[in-house]
Amino acid sequence: ALPPDRSRLLPVALQCTQRPGPTSPVLLPMDGWAWQMARTVVQSADSNQHGVVEHGTLCHILMAIVATCMHRTLHPRHPLRVLLAHNLRFTIPLDKLTKSLFKPGGRTPTIQSPTVDGTLELSRRGLRGFDWSLRSPPHEFRRRGVESSDVLPDYPYRDDALAHWEATLQFCQKYVRLYYASDRDVVEDSELQQFVLELSSEEAAGQKGIGGAGKSPGELT
Repeated sequence: ALPPDRSRLLPVALQCTQRPGPTSPVLLPMDGWAWQMARTVVQSADSNQHGVVEHGTLCHILMAIVATCMHRTLHPRHPLRVLLAHNLRFTIPLDKLTKSLFKPGGRTPTIQSPTVDGTLELSRRGLRGFDWSLRSPPHEFRRRGVESSDVLPDYPYRDDALAHWEATLQFCQKYVRLYYASDRDVVEDSELQQFVLELSSEEAAGQKGIGGAGKSPGELT
């Protein structure tokens, strides 16, 4: 909830399961230790989501797929590979070091609450539900209804993320337009088309929100 001064969001009620009932009451800040325990449950669930999905899957696994597809389809001198390679140069070596996180006895099932099977299922859900366009900061904040400071004045993550997004977007647009002056340049770039096709394939987790409204999901127009 927002207090009268609309400064920042405050938690006012917690429920520790998805279904209300006698064994899952709605807890309030005045409920003392029960409230503190419920906060711990929420923080644990948030840690699981962040550690397995946002970090392990979308930072490491997803970007390793992008790096692999880049190496498979784009020539070392291809302008998009020149742009991407700098940002992806440590992705695959780092993933070799972190691949044991999800395994039996690994850090995730040992320290966090999901089992190995639960960890892998969370990861699969994260990949299936990810959409490059919808997860871009402008779309995400708009979808959640918090894009405006009039709605939620104190939201540093939104303000920082949008500033970084805009700077990155402007740089990338200027760079890409050096090499793609028209839609024809995009359509006729066979390496680019193959790159997007591979990213959209089932072998690459069927990534969504990438490419254009072409004749097939992996066609960029």
